[in-house]
Amino acid sequence: MTTVMWGIAALLGMLDLYAVRRVDLRLESVAKPLAVMAILVAGIASGLLGRGWGIVVVLGLVFGLVGDVLLLGDGDTRFVGGLASFLGGHLLYLGAFLLVGLRLTPWLVAATVLTVVCVALSRGVLPAAWRDGRAAMAAPVAAYMVVLGLTALAAAGTGRPLVALGGMLFLVSDTVLAVDRFVRQRAGAHLVVMATYLLAQTGIVAGMALR
Repeated sequence: MTTVMWGIAALLGMLDLYAVRRVDLRLESVAKPLAVMAILVAGIASGLLGRGWGIVVVLGLVFGLVGDVLLLGDGDTRFVGGLASFLGGHLLYLGAFLLVGLRLTPWLVAATVLTVVCVALSRGVLPAAWRDGRAAMAAPVAAYMVVLGLTALAAAGTGRPLVALGGMLFLVSDTVLAVDRFVRQRAGAHLVVMATYLLAQTGIVAGMALR
């Protein structure tokens, strides 16, 4: 049953990526939430709620799902709302990682290097966010960037390979998203964002479901 649920999640993820590739917004508006919900169901089927941190992870993914729906629309209000929802989701993930327990791991080296690279690549994001909406836009973006980096490092600190990879992929996904929105748009950026995002959520949920 668990394998079937993860298989369904993978198929829905591929359907979402197909929609993104085809720029089919109607299909993406359905496939994206369904893919995330499938990851949630697969995680629960894998025993996530039986872990001491399970409900926290579930709530984190639910916050992400709300953010997904908000980001499917246009406009600064929906963007900031989606950002706030994902911020809440990352704080919940961070809490779950703390419940697992953090320690020095080899994954931390990779996560630290990646964080430095992502900070360097996104150095133009905050000035652009300030130009777009002053503090109303720049402040939430700055807060999100800090929490995102901390979450990636904490994921690496759990010592769980899937969780560590998930945290780092989340960092990549949102860095590409931020640069594409605020600094310079590139062809194929949205596809990269969604592929890394779905893999990130899968890694975190699956990794946290393990004993």
